[in-house]
Amino acid sequence: MALKTANRDGINLCYLDEGAGDPPLLFVHRWCCAHSHWRDQTSEFGLTNRVVAVDLRGHGASDKPDQNYTIGGFVDDVAWLIGKTGLQRPVVIGHSMGGVITANLARKHPKASARRSSSIRRLRLWARNLSRSGSRLALGCARRSTSRSHRNSSPTSSFARIHPPRCERR
Repeated sequence: MALKTANRDGINLCYLDEGAGDPPLLFVHRWCCAHSHWRDQTSEFGLTNRVVAVDLRGHGASDKPDQNYTIGGFVDDVAWLIGKTGLQRPVVIGHSMGGVITANLARKHPKASARRSSSIRRLRLWARNLSRSGSRLALGCARRSTSRSHRNSSPTSSFARIHPPRCERR
């Protein structure tokens, strides 16, 4: 899983690019994170789809220039990367700040990502009709991701009062 690099105006943007198949999926991470945030999803979906997971400017292995970081700047970087990598109307998936970037990408660069209205209708139907195995796969990915991202966090006192056995195991 070697990262690739693309240079945009002197700034190296790193990204993972694996798999093959349509529709291509582009994963955009949250603030203070990196492409590895999507490890479980990219490894699973990479079996059937082309998956790209970006390290946003200032994050992960991408360059960290001394400048203001804005949602608009991230949106433009992602739109540029879509063109640079030859992704054709990818399904863009974001978490937290990545979701904000994704929504702004759809607004600012409507031809860069998958069509919204029909795609959303199909996605709703698809989600409603998920098979049990698909549900287990999605839940397993979510469970592994959640466990890993919260492994080093300490429980709040209110959580500890409600779930003392879980807190003692730490």
